[in-house]
Amino acid sequence: MAGWGGMRYPVAPHPGPEGNVTPHLTILAINAVLIGAAYGLIYPRLSPLTARRMMKADAVVTALAFGAAALLFAGRGLDFGIGPVPMSWWVFSLLSMLVIEAPVFWAFCRVNGVSLADIDAPARPPGR
Repeated sequence: MAGWGGMRYPVAPHPGPEGNVTPHLTILAINAVLIGAAYGLIYPRLSPLTARRMMKADAVVTALAFGAAALLFAGRGLDFGIGPVPMSWWVFSLLSMLVIEAPVFWAFCRVNGVSLADIDAPARPPGR
């Protein structure tokens, strides 16, 4: 199938070093890598660290994940259903991002003392 500018994009499954990678795993990997980069590299360097600043940066991270999935799967007509529940690539991308990120977000906020009651309050790590 031709993409923008007549370029051909891979249609899942994508060949990988260990065999074939399904579209589901591709989206999960994109989301996991971007969440790991956000919580491991970006958010710890925010100064001051506030929930509002995290939310703004997270909007960019989510847009990057969504954009990558769109470049790979938009208009392909692939089914991203889970079991009997049919869904499109964008629904799967957003839901999987939410499921992966939610526990990481809560743990990061708890460990770093990020207030969700006052989203502009600087983080105060417990015990400091």
